[in-house]
Amino acid sequence: CTAIHLNVRRYTGKSRYNPRGISRTIIEVVKEMVGQKLIHIKKGYLERESGKGYIARIWPTESLISHFRKARYSIFEINNHKDTESIKLRDENKEDVEYVDTPETIRMREVLSAYNQLLADTHIDGSNLDVPYITKKDGTPTQINQNRKFIKRIFNNYAWTKGGRFYGGWWQQVGSDCRSHIRINGERTIEVDYSGIHIALLYAEKG
Repeated sequence: CTAIHLNVRRYTGKSRYNPRGISRTIIEVVKEMVGQKLIHIKKGYLERESGKGYIARIWPTESLISHFRKARYSIFEINNHKDTESIKLRDENKEDVEYVDTPETIRMREVLSAYNQLLADTHIDGSNLDVPYITKKDGTPTQINQNRKFIKRIFNNYAWTKGGRFYGGWWQQVGSDCRSHIRINGERTIEVDYSGIHIALLYAEKG
């Protein structure tokens, strides 16, 4: 499924988080595609007990899928937009907020740009898989493919000092049993697990 907002206020043409310039017209496109039976839709809702909100999900019908069965391109030719934002700032509700670039955000983005290019040029897969996904404990699948390698950094609560972790790679969303079978360009890998790394870092800072 693909998540999609159906609220017109979610679409801002001039936003660093919308490099494709997708406008609120996409909502009408979705409605038309549902009417033409090209996609299925599950509308978003608010869970009253927890207060957690879920946005709409769409996925293709067999009719739409049939249009792509004779496609002459591979999944390796489908890439992220060149201007996809990799440095995200969020508010206390975990919503993306606009910001003005600084020398530090520019530096971080340049590092991520080089890293994402390296990942895009590298084949990363799980050698133990018969299907291109891993089913998590809650029954939902984690897709394992070459389009789930884009890395971003997310900062929280309007502050560049909070968060900043790297997110996005499919290998970050699977268990150790799968990670032990990861291959990079066909080569076997080893995952080094540092016991008590945070306290070790503090001791190192203090000499």
